[in-house]
Amino acid sequence: MVSRRDFLAGASAFLLPQSSRKRPDLKSSFALSPIRFREVAQRAGLDFVLQNNPTPRKHMIETMPGGVAALDYNNDGRVDIFFTNGASIPSLEKDSPKFFNRLYRNDGGMKFTDVTSEAGVAGAGYSMGTAAADFNNDGHTDLLVAGVYRNILYRNLGNGKFEDVTEKAGIKSDKWSVAAGWFDYDNDGW
Repeated sequence: MVSRRDFLAGASAFLLPQSSRKRPDLKSSFALSPIRFREVAQRAGLDFVLQNNPTPRKHMIETMPGGVAALDYNNDGRVDIFFTNGASIPSLEKDSPKFFNRLYRNDGGMKFTDVTSEAGVAGAGYSMGTAAADFNNDGHTDLLVAGVYRNILYRNLGNGKFEDVTEKAGIKSDKWSVAAGWFDYDNDGW
């Protein structure tokens, strides 16, 4: 507990002017060094475009963006990127490569390579959200993909490939999931 004397001394010091110098004019400081963004995704190899298959009927799923997960799937110390993607409407199937989910391996130096096919994570159905974590504590980051009428749990095999273990894990669903998350339910460390 803080004594009244220490509290008053601290409060007084806080309230006293710290310096006689004039504070900088924030408006002119911002004008001197504006924040600028440059489009570098294409040059980096990140050519993902969300395909939500918009229709004139405006289905609710068309209004929802896809998910993204930042993970190191190959344990090389660089952050890789996984994007979820839509599907054809009304079939809700990934009947064209433009609807595939995408995994981009970070090659370093702001360069990424699409490794979706090799990794086996193109997906099925209309994907919505995703979360990355090592669910089985084997040292390899796994992926959970939430979607319309199906979820997919991908176990990272540690060799650049993933295996769909949804049914084996008992999380098959015919509901509409829009987001995914991980937590340690029983506080056992994994």
